[in-house]
Amino acid sequence: MEEGLDRQPRSESIRLLSAVAYLPPVAPFLLLSKRHRGVRLVRFHAVQSLGVGTLVVAGILLGNALSAVFVSWPSVGFWSNLLVGFGLVALLLMATSLAVIGAWAAYRGTYTRIPLLTDWTWRMLGAPSVDRGATRRRRRRDREVLDAVSEDALTDP
Repeated sequence: MEEGLDRQPRSESIRLLSAVAYLPPVAPFLLLSKRHRGVRLVRFHAVQSLGVGTLVVAGILLGNALSAVFVSWPSVGFWSNLLVGFGLVALLLMATSLAVIGAWAAYRGTYTRIPLLTDWTWRMLGAPSVDRGATRRRRRRDREVLDAVSEDALTDP
């Protein structure tokens, strides 16, 4: 394990900084700060916050590009702009809810699990990837061994 990285930060200030990382302008400053760069929880939540922000910006740019393409057609332009508007509202609601969930988990001192974004975040931080299939196989094998042992215990007098 790298020096200066903690798995379970105990101080409330670290947990609070991790939660505040989900405010858009704060995350880059936390990543650039020498004082907080070595704390894994702060780095994780700051990078994940930047990932959520990047997805929102990409969605807004894509929506604006679609609106600009279809705006010249009167009947299609209205409906496409309406759908893009609803899509952007849904995107912003999703990003806000992800930020609130992430900030809550950060304040509790835990890591959040957002399906695609969390794996990307751990890769950005240089953590080794986890083979979830191997974990499932190991659990299944352990269950089979326990079942075999319990069957042997039932048959032996």
